[in-house]
Amino acid sequence: MSGVVQKLHSGAIIVDNAKLDVSATVVQDAAKADHAEHDMSPRKAFCIHKKAILWSMALSGALIMDGYDLVIIGSFYGQPNFLKRFGTPVPGTVNGYIIPAEWQAALSNGSSAGGILGLMLNGWAAERFGAKKVMLTSLVALIGFIFIMVFADSLTMLVIGEVFCGISW
Repeated sequence: MSGVVQKLHSGAIIVDNAKLDVSATVVQDAAKADHAEHDMSPRKAFCIHKKAILWSMALSGALIMDGYDLVIIGSFYGQPNFLKRFGTPVPGTVNGYIIPAEWQAALSNGSSAGGILGLMLNGWAAERFGAKKVMLTSLVALIGFIFIMVFADSLTMLVIGEVFCGISW
């Protein structure tokens, strides 16, 4: 935007070839506010917009952890401790255990399946209760759902935990 402002005799103004029916002082005040924000130091911007920045960080953290979960579960299939706890004994393999392919698929896709259910449920809930309340409720529910995975003693419990975590993401 080049910022070319022309005032017409009718009181309207033209900004970058777009005719606006606002006073010139409104445009000048907006330009001053724009320059003031661009000249603001990061510390001052944080002090002024602290709440918005903290909300942005919290919601971004949820997205980061969602991506992290999708990647990390696949890395467990080769870990000796994970194989011993959840694997099926198979003689002749390196660790003596394997995670069957159908369970690997279920674990890898559980959060995606839960995500589909969560999108439907959370979309409806956000329309009814508001996006902020639904996001906070989902994050609190996620705290509880993670315990299912932490204390899982079978592959079935892990898959159920993945699906529930996917719902709240």
